[in-house]
Amino acid sequence: MASWEYMHLTETTLTLDNMQLRLSALGSLGWEVCGFASVDPTIGVNAYTAILKRQVASLSPPDDVTAGWRHDPSGRGVQRFWDGFRWTEHIISDGVQSTDFPNVR
Repeated sequence: MASWEYMHLTETTLTLDNMQLRLSALGSLGWEVCGFASVDPTIGVNAYTAILKRQVASLSPPDDVTAGWRHDPSGRGVQRFWDGFRWTEHIISDGVQSTDFPNVR
């Protein structure tokens, strides 16, 4: 079964040309537009939001499957925690522990 990650871009009507450039750049990284929304705050500048998605793949398990910190196979952190069954969202990067969902393209 396919898994997807999503993001959104928002630009005001005054900076709408930026959206085309940003969408082109993200398209080269596998992102595709799956929806648009218009925001009308009634007072102020109107904006457009593009909703994007890209398919993600599961990460391979480590050679040593006992629970513990391992090199992050996604490359988004220095280390990622393997709980003995799956990669978790817990990472360490630059000595700081944070969260980052493990799915990658």
